[in-house]
Amino acid sequence: MLAEGRIIMKLMGRYRVVKPVRFFVCILIMVMGLSTLLFTVFGPSTEAAAADTYRQVVVHENETIWTIAEENCPSGTDPRIHVKEICEINDVDPGEIQPGDVLIVPVEA
Repeated sequence: MLAEGRIIMKLMGRYRVVKPVRFFVCILIMVMGLSTLLFTVFGPSTEAAAADTYRQVVVHENETIWTIAEENCPSGTDPRIHVKEICEINDVDPGEIQPGDVLIVPVEA
């Protein structure tokens, strides 16, 4: 006969749950872990959902990064954020751009 502290006890070729609360807690933890694993592997990709779409913009006479950001940023957002993004993506300072330069600008997907 098996030890009394076991969760499941074999009795005449069948299994019997000795401590049902502990058994169901274990099953619940396994189901939640499996669900989390499956959602992580097959769930929606956060990178794809958060990915920006980019566009090339040619700098014209009297244009600044600020005006380019205002033209291409979604309405209701702060252009300062987009100015910073444009500078980081293109590795330029706001005063360095010249007419004819091509900048990569994030746009609303």
